[in-house]
Amino acid sequence: MDKQTMDYCNHNTNVLDLGNGFVMGRETSKGIEYITIEYEGKLFYGFFHNPKKKLSKNPPKHTGGKPSYVKQFLQEVQKHKDLSIEAAGFIQKMLYNIDWGNNLLIDQRSKKRLAVDDMCKVINKSKPFTIKVLKELTAAQLLSKDRDGYKISPSLIQKGGVK
Repeated sequence: MDKQTMDYCNHNTNVLDLGNGFVMGRETSKGIEYITIEYEGKLFYGFFHNPKKKLSKNPPKHTGGKPSYVKQFLQEVQKHKDLSIEAAGFIQKMLYNIDWGNNLLIDQRSKKRLAVDDMCKVINKSKPFTIKVLKELTAAQLLSKDRDGYKISPSLIQKGGVK
């Protein structure tokens, strides 16, 4: 690294000539830096940076840069050959609403458990239709209801570390 770049990185200077008409500048006020990149004297890009901001001790859980995923066990689906196409479709529609780790059916935004009326909105069907499908899935032991709410069986679908 050349001396000019090293001085800019060590905060000894606030301007760095990048060559070919590009200049990088820094202005500091109350501990927050405004960093700009200019091309031939005109602002090309600018952003704020807080060097004193601490990193979070609890980083968000993610899937390692991969798209989110759900494990669906095909052998368990094959055991229930008498399952209606509506019930199978209900399970597929609810995949986005399964809570990570406990298979509870929740609202994606508010993270509150889904009631029957909420499920009707998710699958875009009537309440009697939804109740019929819920009864079928409960009878097949693919869905259960307890004090927390409706849960999809972890033997059928897993999202995260289901116990």
